[in-house]
Amino acid sequence: MSSTSRYVISFVVIVAAQVLLNVYCGFTPYLVLNLLPLAILSLPYGTNTTWSVVLAFLVGLAVDFISTGTLGLNSIALMPVALARRPILSLTASDFVSFPQSENPLTRLDTLKVALTALLSCTLFLAVFSVVETAGTRPFGFVVLRVLFSSAVDAALFVAVERLMFTNDLR
Repeated sequence: MSSTSRYVISFVVIVAAQVLLNVYCGFTPYLVLNLLPLAILSLPYGTNTTWSVVLAFLVGLAVDFISTGTLGLNSIALMPVALARRPILSLTASDFVSFPQSENPLTRLDTLKVALTALLSCTLFLAVFSVVETAGTRPFGFVVLRVLFSSAVDAALFVAVERLMFTNDLR
């Protein structure tokens, strides 16, 4: 199987898992489970930033349309993650790590660096998501607690799914 088809299948699986999480896993208002930052950060490193932002918008809109019904919420939260994708990867990677242009950059990082990348991207996603979703109707403390709690849980989920799907040792 070619790397492109493997990536496309992985991307579709992550988006389908996100739809299922949205539909079936709404446990508490303090927890938002989200895998969409993983889908964007696992784009090949050579992917143009403009293309990744457009893809983030379309994927977020599709997830919103299929599962939540609030059109644009995941899109607006995922677009800053796509915009900050390369800076986040550059910040968390060591100087000696080089990212091939056609490869998923997360496969070159160890688990601790993937966790840091996940924490940064999930916090960015959830900060925008929570502020836009609450639209000033919830107290600031609620939004902060929601972002912190959800970021920790989402980062752990991000690392587990990434290591399961993209680590060569497990295939």
